[in-house]
Amino acid sequence: MATPGIELRWGYGFDDRPRKREIFRPYIREGLELAIEGLDEMGFSIEDRKYLIVDQVTPDIKHKAEASGKTCHIFLTKGEIQRKRIDVVWLASAIFHELVHLVHNDYVETEGLLYHAAGEGIAYTAEYYFVNELLARSGRLGPQKRVVERVKSMPKSETNKLEAEFWKASAKPYTYDNFTEWFNKPTNLRICKGEVVGVSAVARQLRNGAEIAELIHLPPHEVLDVA
Repeated sequence: MATPGIELRWGYGFDDRPRKREIFRPYIREGLELAIEGLDEMGFSIEDRKYLIVDQVTPDIKHKAEASGKTCHIFLTKGEIQRKRIDVVWLASAIFHELVHLVHNDYVETEGLLYHAAGEGIAYTAEYYFVNELLARSGRLGPQKRVVERVKSMPKSETNKLEAEFWKASAKPYTYDNFTEWFNKPTNLRICKGEVVGVSAVARQLRNGAEIAELIHLPPHEVLDVA
């Protein structure tokens, strides 16, 4: 795939299935190219090689996309594989979201609650504009609801309370348990508490005149406006 800076690889369920790869390659190509267009238009720069790995969901995998270091994974479900079709709206937005994380990883230390909150805030906010403005404007894909809209629907008193609790938690030693509490336990709005904190903080930054791509370069505590 001739996409600058991104190397496509096939993982579990695809590595030894050339026919299966060819069925899904056009979907992956379209989703990745749309994501790259979005990154370029929004000012995110891919400085060095990154990797997109396509896997099949396993019983141990509960999510459909993840990013770490310089690699992002997209996990296709059994249903998608049986139908031989992927929702390109979801695919393009998922790839875009995870690539924003990879760009963010180039500039910050990738550990701690502050890192995760800032990263999710930037990625979800950028994804919101990518889907609801850039793709919708092109006429290729329609808008869809995302985490940003759910956070906007929350009472201010609730987000303020979560932020106060988050600052206390972030001052403690970083452990898997506190990561899980803030980023692996969805609320009744199907979003995690740490995501709410990050999206709310990024919204404040944008209201104050910041550009979303500028926030990638800031230390997490500055993105979150921690004194």
